[in-house]
Amino acid sequence: MIDRTTIEKIVVDILKEQGFTSRGAKPTLLVICSKEPEAKTLATLQDYWEPIVINPNTDDLPSKVEEAVFLNVDQDLLVKSAIGITDTNMSFTFSELMMKGSRIYFELDTLLDRFINDSNVGTVTSYYREQLKQYYEKVVKYGVSFTKLEEIKPMNSPYHSPAHEDMRRYSEKLLTQSIIESWDNEEIIISNDTIVTPMARDAARERSILIRKQESQGGE
Repeated sequence: MIDRTTIEKIVVDILKEQGFTSRGAKPTLLVICSKEPEAKTLATLQDYWEPIVINPNTDDLPSKVEEAVFLNVDQDLLVKSAIGITDTNMSFTFSELMMKGSRIYFELDTLLDRFINDSNVGTVTSYYREQLKQYYEKVVKYGVSFTKLEEIKPMNSPYHSPAHEDMRRYSEKLLTQSIIESWDNEEIIISNDTIVTPMARDAARERSILIRKQESQGGE
């Protein structure tokens, strides 16, 4: 006889195949770097993403990549990305992702970031800075976003800051046991078309969490 946990997994898998998702499934972000990122770096990304670390010197790219971030981008990668040179594993990876149509983020290393964005440089040095800024602007025209780690968020993300959302509301179309078990409120408000799995209802009863459907589009 099949147990309830197995049934739950089968139901969730079928619903996901039909386009239903739960908030527990964060979008994947490829993290491109030549050495293992620090734990705090991954922790920052995990607020919004399921990060997958790739070292271009040893790892192959997945066949499909929606979004990727290059960590600690130095001058070498910036310039080669701008002019299309692919003579290193890192610059070749950038080229591959561009051809795949992936959304790409660059996090500049501290020295390069300071130099490009610091206007208080000497006259001679400023010419060199302006040249680097031209490469920077060219890469921006390719659609690359230069950003800080904490600013990298999925497009149309449901993972908003708690200060800007009703923490009782659950906006996804599939409510599972794992969501209930990690819910931090005594009530969860769902839309009329949200599917609630049987084990999610059981978990809600055990944790005394009220599942309430939104009464109308304008209210609860």
